Amino acid sequence: MPKGIVHSQRGIAHKVKDKRSLKQQLKDARMAHDDAEKDVDNLTLKLKTTQDKVRKLQKELREYKATFDLQQTRMKVATEAWRKATGETEVIPDLGDLLQWLLDKYQLSIDLQSKLDDKQSSDDAYTEVVETEEEDPNLPTKEEFDTREKESKGA
Repeated sequence: MPKGIVHSQRGIAHKVKDKRSLKQQLKDARMAHDDAEKDVDNLTLKLKTTQDKVRKLQKELREYKATFDLQQTRMKVATEAWRKATGETEVIPDLGDLLQWLLDKYQLSIDLQSKLDDKQSSDDAYTEVVETEEEDPNLPTKEEFDTREKESKGA
């Protein structure tokens, strides 16, 4: 065979090989592109999920902060009432002691109201409750007791 023909055949064979190679490269590129699109979709979904979690946690944090702030405000009010009642102006009461003190005051008010509801005279009710308690500067005076009784009957 003449040289030109062989050379020509080799060139064609080489071009055919390059064509196959280009087709394979194009196919590989399309697959890589499809994989990249899937990765972008997955990452977009993960980002949205993460953003939703962040928003939920931020809302939860705001709620916890609001609860804490409200508890702090109420604790200050209760502490001030305790300080005024006990005269311990430089002391921060133990939370358990403060709660017990508040519960005692609550129970006292229930006892006083119960006596009023039983339609006993204000003098008898006041005396009976006061005599069962230790001396406490937070007990209402006789005048305050009478005023509360009149208000509760008028209501």
